[in-house]
Amino acid sequence: MLKGLRKGDPLTPFLYIIMAEGLTRLMRLRCFELASGLKTNFFKSCFGVVGIERSEVERFAHLLNCRLMEVPFMYMSISIGANPRLESTWRPIIGKIQKKLGSWKQSMLSMATRVCLIKFVLTSLPLFYLAFFKLSNKVAKQIVTI
Repeated sequence: MLKGLRKGDPLTPFLYIIMAEGLTRLMRLRCFELASGLKTNFFKSCFGVVGIERSEVERFAHLLNCRLMEVPFMYMSISIGANPRLESTWRPIIGKIQKKLGSWKQSMLSMATRVCLIKFVLTSLPLFYLAFFKLSNKVAKQIVTI
């Protein structure tokens, strides 16, 4: 069976479900505010979306009374909306690798310990980025030469 709407299905129930879901989340947020005494400050919050027209994003940000994030923006140390082929997108990871290697060079570690650290620590650093972006050959060569 295929997912989605079948031909001839009325849209009204589906639109109701979408709206009810959003309202339910707002009600849960309000219950949290009442129970904890904390309150969400939407004015401090930011709103950022990729792949939607700018006018729509501005409308949603105004509706929520949030600031609008400019693309590319950082979320969980990932540059959202950035071009993964550019070296600047990968600079944070390259900087982390250089910093780790620099600290290990200064300490008196045996060669076996350094190899072990490189194998397990440095190879895991770019994995989070690689889950989102495809690594370009230029950046891969730069990481290898470090």
